[in-house]
Amino acid sequence: MRANSPIHSKGFTLVEILVAITILAILMGAIGVLFSSVLQLRESSQISLEQNVPQTRALTIIENDLKYALPPQDSLVGAFVGAPTEEGKVRRDTLTFYSASGIITDKAPWGDVISVEYTLETPDNAKQHGKINKNAARGLNLTRTVTRNLLATTSETLPMETLLHEVDSFQVDYYDSTNSEWIDAWSTDDLSTKSLPTAVRVQIGFLAPEKKTERQKQPIEIVTEIINTPPSTESAASTDTTASTD
Repeated sequence: MRANSPIHSKGFTLVEILVAITILAILMGAIGVLFSSVLQLRESSQISLEQNVPQTRALTIIENDLKYALPPQDSLVGAFVGAPTEEGKVRRDTLTFYSASGIITDKAPWGDVISVEYTLETPDNAKQHGKINKNAARGLNLTRTVTRNLLATTSETLPMETLLHEVDSFQVDYYDSTNSEWIDAWSTDDLSTKSLPTAVRVQIGFLAPEKKTERQKQPIEIVTEIINTPPSTESAASTDTTASTD
């Protein structure tokens, strides 16, 4: 008579199932944390990029204007005047000069000499009935005003362009190569040689954010050497041709 052999089940035990569920939960939690970190990094990078784009553009424009600044000559080019203005503990300077940065192209056939003015202005949304609403004002706007076609009977002044928002300070210093020092003001009207500074240093500071969750805009600084050599139309045309070829 044959004895009955024991029957062996091929399923998982309860302990094995619980261990598997625990491991799966740990893995899912780790993936969730990693995914959340990636999203936060992406959002942070996007915010940083959005902040840096207007800053980069503004610095490029300022640097280009200053690089081709012109000394006073005849009636076409006026004085280079940088005036410091202190309000509290910050500088809010103004800068007016003439530049050869307005290169002649087919799309912009006006003269290449332009008059440029940089100032800090109160935002339009903070102006109500001719008065400044301090609650609505968030810092100042760094603005650029250009007057072109200076050889014409009537010059054309373009609308004021806002380069940066929520600016707290705009400090401009000028390098005096004769005395080897930086000074806070410059006017070719006061200099017998009518010379320009060797270089110009621009520092821009921003307001603290309204919310603690917002990132503080870092102050920016550029130092631009004035080369006193206007760009030629030919070089501009060759650049346009190269760009179109590429």
